[in-house]
Parts: sequence; C-alpha cells; structure tokens
Amino acid sequence: MKDSGVEWIGEIPEHWGTKKIKYLIQEKLLYGANESAELDDEKLPRYIRITDIDELGNLKNETFKSIPLDIANKYVVKKKDIFCS
Repeated sequence: MKDSGVEWIGEIPEHWGTKKIKYLIQEKLLYGANESAELDDEKLPRYIRITDIDELGNLKNETFKSIPLDIANKYVVKKKDIFCS
C-alpha cells in the first residue's frame, strides 16, 4: 500500500495511481438540472436530487418529483454515467 496523496482517501494499492477526473473525461462535466422541483407527473422523467437518496444509496419513492421533458433531455442518465456529490 502507498499514500494516495488525498487525505480523505488514505492509502491505495501500490500499483494504483491517482488522477483528477477532469483529466480522464472527453466532455465537459455537467452540473445537472437547476430547476425547482414542483412537478409530480410520473409520465415525465424523474428529477433526482441529493435529498432523494437515502443513507444506503437507494432512491426514496416518497420524494418523487419530475421535470419537463424539454429540460430533462439534456440530463437523462445514461449507462456508464457517474454521479458525484
């Protein structure tokens, strides 16, 4: 094991390296939709906020909110997407 150089990570396996995410991606990072969560239409895409995720990482059904399709299209989660908080 070796020091990662990142205090909150601590030690990592000797053969691992560390890099900032910005050096590993090809597209600009998106912050996410910055809309008010007022809609409750299950026919529209779900608007996922940090408050919608419980302590085990599961989505809470009781906090469901939706977002208009024209806004959601830019932010729809795709396979292999990574969430950061």
